[in-house]
Amino acid sequence: MALVNGSAGGEFSGKLGRLVYRQINGKTVVYERSEHYKAANTAAAKKARKNFGMAVKLAQKLIADPVINEVWTAAKMEGVNSNQRIIRNNIRLMDSGSLTDRNKITPDGLFLKAESASLQRDVLHLSLVCPADNNLVFPANLSMLYNLGRAYNPLVLTETTITESSADGLYELDIKPAKSIVRLLNENPDVLLFIALVSETPRKKKAYWTSTASVRLT
Repeated sequence: MALVNGSAGGEFSGKLGRLVYRQINGKTVVYERSEHYKAANTAAAKKARKNFGMAVKLAQKLIADPVINEVWTAAKMEGVNSNQRIIRNNIRLMDSGSLTDRNKITPDGLFLKAESASLQRDVLHLSLVCPADNNLVFPANLSMLYNLGRAYNPLVLTETTITESSADGLYELDIKPAKSIVRLLNENPDVLLFIALVSETPRKKKAYWTSTASVRLT
Protein backbone atom coordinates (compact mmCIF):
# COMPACT_ATOMS: atom_id res chain seq x y z
CA MET A 1 0.00 0.00 0.00
CA ALA A 2 1.32 3.46 -0.85
CA LEU A 3 0.26 7.08 -0.43
CA VAL A 4 -0.11 9.14 -3.58
CA ASN A 5 0.38 12.89 -3.29
CA GLY A 6 -1.80 14.16 -6.13
CA SER A 7 -2.36 17.71 -7.29
CA ALA A 8 -5.05 19.87 -5.69
CA GLY A 9 -7.74 18.65 -8.08
CA GLY A 10 -6.28 15.37 -9.22
CA GLU A 11 -7.18 12.82 -6.57
CA PHE A 12 -9.84 10.20 -7.15
CA SER A 13 -11.24 6.94 -5.85
CA GLY A 14 -12.08 3.69 -7.61
CA LYS A 15 -10.45 0.91 -9.62
CA LEU A 16 -8.05 1.22 -12.53
CA GLY A 17 -6.84 -2.12 -13.85
CA ARG A 18 -5.43 -4.03 -10.87
CA LEU A 19 -5.04 -0.81 -8.86
CA VAL A 20 -7.62 0.33 -6.33
CA TYR A 21 -7.77 3.95 -5.12
CA ARG A 22 -9.36 5.06 -1.85
CA GLN A 23 -9.67 8.49 -0.18
CA ILE A 24 -8.61 8.40 3.48
CA ASN A 25 -8.39 11.63 5.49
CA GLY A 26 -8.02 13.72 2.34
CA LYS A 27 -5.23 11.56 0.90
CA THR A 28 -5.33 9.02 -1.90
CA VAL A 29 -4.32 5.48 -0.95
CA VAL A 30 -3.54 3.07 -3.79
CA TYR A 31 -3.02 -0.67 -3.51
CA GLU A 32 -2.81 -3.59 -5.91
CA ARG A 33 -5.47 -6.24 -5.98
CA SER A 34 -4.53 -9.89 -5.60
CA GLU A 35 -3.55 -11.77 -8.76
CA HIS A 36 -6.41 -14.13 -7.97
CA TYR A 37 -8.92 -11.28 -8.06
CA LYS A 38 -11.48 -11.68 -10.83
CA ALA A 39 -13.58 -8.70 -11.88
CA ALA A 40 -17.31 -9.25 -11.96
CA ASN A 41 -18.65 -9.70 -15.46
CA THR A 42 -22.31 -9.09 -14.80
CA ALA A 43 -24.09 -6.51 -16.93
CA ALA A 44 -24.41 -4.21 -13.92
CA ALA A 45 -20.69 -4.46 -13.10
CA LYS A 46 -19.66 -3.74 -16.69
CA LYS A 47 -22.00 -0.75 -16.81
CA ALA A 48 -20.60 0.57 -13.53
CA ARG A 49 -17.01 0.31 -14.81
CA LYS A 50 -17.91 2.14 -18.01
CA ASN A 51 -19.68 4.89 -16.08
CA PHE A 52 -16.73 5.32 -13.73
CA GLY A 53 -14.29 5.51 -16.62
CA MET A 54 -16.30 8.23 -18.36
CA ALA A 55 -16.80 10.11 -15.08
CA VAL A 56 -13.02 10.21 -14.61
CA LYS A 57 -12.54 11.47 -18.19
CA LEU A 58 -15.14 14.18 -17.61
CA ALA A 59 -13.53 15.26 -14.35
CA GLN A 60 -10.08 15.43 -15.95
CA LYS A 61 -11.45 17.61 -18.75
CA LEU A 62 -13.29 19.99 -16.41
CA ILE A 63 -10.65 20.47 -13.71
CA ALA A 64 -8.11 21.37 -16.41
CA ASP A 65 -10.20 24.50 -17.00
CA PRO A 66 -9.43 27.10 -14.27
CA VAL A 67 -12.91 28.68 -14.38
CA ILE A 68 -14.83 25.40 -14.12
CA ASN A 69 -12.43 24.01 -11.51
CA GLU A 70 -12.91 27.11 -9.35
CA VAL A 71 -16.69 26.72 -9.46
CA TRP A 72 -16.60 23.10 -8.31
CA THR A 73 -14.11 24.07 -5.60
CA ALA A 74 -16.34 26.90 -4.35
CA ALA A 75 -19.56 24.85 -4.34
CA LYS A 76 -20.85 23.71 -0.97
CA MET A 77 -21.14 19.96 -1.40
CA GLU A 78 -19.57 16.69 -0.33
CA GLY A 79 -16.13 15.78 -1.67
CA VAL A 80 -12.66 16.86 -0.61
CA ASN A 81 -11.79 18.36 -4.01
CA SER A 82 -13.32 19.35 -7.34
CA ASN A 83 -12.33 16.05 -8.96
CA GLN A 84 -14.29 13.98 -6.45
CA ARG A 85 -17.28 16.32 -6.64
CA ILE A 86 -17.49 16.13 -10.43
CA ILE A 87 -17.32 12.34 -10.40
CA ARG A 88 -19.82 11.96 -7.56
CA ASN A 89 -22.35 14.32 -9.16
CA ASN A 90 -22.10 12.80 -12.65
CA ILE A 91 -21.49 9.07 -12.42
CA ARG A 92 -25.11 8.15 -11.60
CA LEU A 93 -26.42 10.32 -14.44
CA MET A 94 -24.55 8.37 -17.13
CA ASP A 95 -25.76 5.48 -19.22
CA SER A 96 -23.39 2.64 -20.05
CA GLY A 97 -20.34 4.90 -20.19
CA SER A 98 -22.02 7.70 -22.12
CA LEU A 99 -23.07 11.16 -20.99
CA THR A 100 -26.79 11.91 -20.92
CA ASP A 101 -28.63 15.23 -21.08
CA ARG A 102 -28.69 15.24 -17.25
CA ASN A 103 -24.92 15.39 -16.76
CA LYS A 104 -23.28 18.52 -15.37
CA ILE A 105 -20.27 20.67 -16.19
CA THR A 106 -21.15 23.00 -13.28
CA PRO A 107 -22.87 22.33 -9.95
CA ASP A 108 -26.52 23.30 -9.60
CA GLY A 109 -26.84 27.09 -9.66
CA LEU A 110 -28.80 29.89 -11.30
CA PHE A 111 -31.36 29.12 -13.98
CA LEU A 112 -30.18 28.56 -17.55
CA LYS A 113 -32.05 26.92 -20.43
CA ALA A 114 -30.77 26.07 -23.89
CA GLU A 115 -33.57 26.51 -26.41
CA SER A 116 -31.61 25.40 -29.49
CA ALA A 117 -28.16 24.90 -31.00
CA SER A 118 -27.31 24.51 -34.67
CA LEU A 119 -24.22 24.59 -36.85
CA GLN A 120 -24.72 26.45 -40.12
CA ARG A 121 -21.92 27.41 -42.48
CA ASP A 122 -19.31 26.86 -39.75
CA VAL A 123 -21.15 29.15 -37.31
CA LEU A 124 -22.71 27.87 -34.09
CA HIS A 125 -26.09 29.45 -33.42
CA LEU A 126 -27.18 29.30 -29.76
CA SER A 127 -30.46 30.35 -28.21
CA LEU A 128 -30.32 30.64 -24.40
CA VAL A 129 -32.62 31.79 -21.62
CA CYS A 130 -31.05 33.27 -18.47
CA PRO A 131 -33.23 35.61 -16.36
CA ALA A 132 -31.83 39.12 -16.04
CA ASP A 133 -32.81 39.45 -12.36
CA ASN A 134 -30.41 36.84 -10.96
CA ASN A 135 -26.95 37.41 -9.47
CA LEU A 136 -25.06 36.71 -12.68
CA VAL A 137 -22.85 39.66 -13.60
CA PHE A 138 -21.58 40.39 -17.11
CA PRO A 139 -19.19 39.99 -18.81
CA ALA A 140 -19.77 36.28 -18.15
CA ASN A 141 -17.81 33.24 -19.22
CA LEU A 142 -19.73 30.87 -21.50
CA SER A 143 -18.40 27.31 -21.17
CA MET A 144 -19.41 24.72 -23.75
CA LEU A 145 -18.62 21.01 -23.59
CA TYR A 146 -19.22 19.06 -26.80
CA ASN A 147 -19.90 15.35 -26.29
CA LEU A 148 -19.04 13.73 -29.63
CA GLY A 149 -20.55 10.34 -28.84
CA ARG A 150 -18.46 7.50 -30.22
CA ALA A 151 -15.47 9.61 -31.23
CA TYR A 152 -12.07 8.43 -29.99
CA ASN A 153 -11.71 11.53 -27.80
CA PRO A 154 -15.37 12.45 -27.24
CA LEU A 155 -15.13 15.51 -24.97
CA VAL A 156 -14.19 18.96 -26.29
CA LEU A 157 -14.39 21.97 -23.96
CA THR A 158 -14.40 25.53 -25.30
CA GLU A 159 -15.11 28.97 -23.85
CA THR A 160 -16.18 32.39 -25.01
CA THR A 161 -17.47 35.57 -23.34
CA ILE A 162 -20.88 37.20 -23.28
CA THR A 163 -20.10 40.85 -22.73
CA GLU A 164 -23.53 42.28 -21.91
CA SER A 165 -26.68 41.07 -20.21
CA SER A 166 -30.00 40.93 -22.02
CA ALA A 167 -32.87 42.89 -20.49
CA ASP A 168 -35.38 40.16 -21.32
CA GLY A 169 -33.06 37.29 -20.43
CA LEU A 170 -32.98 35.94 -24.00
CA TYR A 171 -29.65 35.40 -25.77
CA GLU A 172 -29.27 34.72 -29.48
CA LEU A 173 -25.59 34.02 -30.05
CA ASP A 174 -23.51 33.39 -33.17
CA ILE A 175 -20.20 31.77 -32.31
CA LYS A 176 -17.50 30.81 -34.78
CA PRO A 177 -15.68 27.71 -33.44
CA ALA A 178 -12.13 26.84 -34.42
CA LYS A 179 -11.82 24.96 -37.71
CA SER A 180 -10.69 21.82 -35.88
CA ILE A 181 -13.88 21.82 -33.80
CA VAL A 182 -16.09 22.48 -36.82
CA ARG A 183 -14.52 19.46 -38.51
CA LEU A 184 -15.26 17.28 -35.48
CA LEU A 185 -18.84 18.52 -35.32
CA ASN A 186 -19.38 17.79 -39.00
CA GLU A 187 -17.90 14.30 -38.62
CA ASN A 188 -20.14 13.43 -35.67
CA PRO A 189 -23.85 13.75 -36.46
CA ASP A 190 -25.07 13.19 -32.89
CA VAL A 191 -23.52 15.88 -30.66
CA LEU A 192 -24.78 16.67 -27.17
CA LEU A 193 -23.78 20.17 -26.05
CA PHE A 194 -23.48 21.17 -22.39
CA ILE A 195 -23.55 24.89 -21.58
CA ALA A 196 -23.00 26.97 -18.43
CA LEU A 197 -22.36 30.62 -17.55
CA VAL A 198 -19.92 31.75 -14.87
CA SER A 199 -19.24 35.27 -13.60
CA GLU A 200 -17.55 36.98 -10.67
CA THR A 201 -18.83 39.95 -8.70
CA PRO A 202 -15.76 42.06 -7.78
CA ARG A 203 -17.57 43.91 -4.98
CA LYS A 204 -18.71 40.77 -3.18
CA LYS A 205 -15.68 38.68 -4.16
CA LYS A 206 -18.00 35.77 -4.80
CA ALA A 207 -18.40 33.57 -7.87
CA TYR A 208 -21.81 33.00 -9.43
CA TRP A 209 -22.70 30.36 -11.97
CA THR A 210 -25.66 28.76 -13.67
CA SER A 211 -26.74 25.16 -13.66
CA THR A 212 -25.77 23.18 -16.74
CA ALA A 213 -28.08 23.33 -19.73
CA SER A 214 -27.88 20.63 -22.43
CA VAL A 215 -29.12 20.56 -26.01
CA ARG A 216 -28.67 18.39 -29.11
CA LEU A 217 -26.79 20.06 -31.91
CA THR A 218 -28.77 20.20 -35.15
